[in-house]
Amino acid sequence: MVRELSESTQKLFDAIDNANLEGFKQAMAEGADVNAFDQEGMTPLMSIANACAVSGDVQPTLEKMAKLLIQNRSIDINTQSKQVISEEQWQYTDDFQGVVSSRFRPTDRMRKDTALHIACQVGARGIVKILLTHPDVKIDVKNCEDKSPLGCVTRAFEKTIELGFEKAQKGKELLTALSDENIYQAKRLLNEELNPSCWKRNQDGEIETPLSLIIKSYAQIITKDKEEVLTKLLKHKDLDFSFEQFVQELVDEFESTEAQLTEKDKEEVLTKLLKHKDLDFSFEQFVQELVNELESTEAQLAEKEKRIDDLTEEV
Repeated sequence: MVRELSESTQKLFDAIDNANLEGFKQAMAEGADVNAFDQEGMTPLMSIANACAVSGDVQPTLEKMAKLLIQNRSIDINTQSKQVISEEQWQYTDDFQGVVSSRFRPTDRMRKDTALHIACQVGARGIVKILLTHPDVKIDVKNCEDKSPLGCVTRAFEKTIELGFEKAQKGKELLTALSDENIYQAKRLLNEELNPSCWKRNQDGEIETPLSLIIKSYAQIITKDKEEVLTKLLKHKDLDFSFEQFVQELVDEFESTEAQLTEKDKEEVLTKLLKHKDLDFSFEQFVQELVNELESTEAQLAEKEKRIDDLTEEV
């Protein structure tokens, strides 16, 4: 039995139905339950995927909602729907030669679809791509028909969605390679088709992406191989930029400290990175980390200058 929804959670479902992004964000801020089931037995993420079947012009809004949901630390991306399966019953004439009427009767069975099942069923390629970036998404969950998400794809979307699964797998391999500082493997993977927006959480719960990992690595030690990986990521056609205003503020912050940094190549690459129009950055934690890193660099330079001044005075 589906429990009654809280006010904020009902607002969340209403915002999805109305494609109201601001209302959606407000409901999230008010503590809406991102794993709640509505009267149809679907979670907010499932409702977004299902709405894509008839979304039309609001598709970009639904995709933004999906991104916000999967970044929520409470989300259970593999939960299965509680949609009740109905069976058609026929009422025949006394001689069984004709049909008087038919009706659908609810059964005690459920659909057991994940959000990924639903996105595959309706051909929502953008939502499939977003869901596959999540580190915990499972692609082998079976629904009531014993079908995995890929098994639900219709022929019309078969090739593009299958390719999306393959690109996500390669994207996660890239994430692993960069986590392990395997730059050679990262270079090789970037020559293949992949989804560059896959992510994971580190031990501190912070989100890491291929882009954030290569920038951190590059900032520590500059090499041509790392620069090549960074450049390829920035030029990748599937990168998606979601926080333009926030990053522009960081650009201003970076430019204000630029003159104090001593490594010219690092300045140039990081400046290009922050100003890149196609930069994919959906996770603002990393931006804050980069601000902190720049502030730390400033502090270290100031400390070195102080030591030099002290030594000069002693001499």
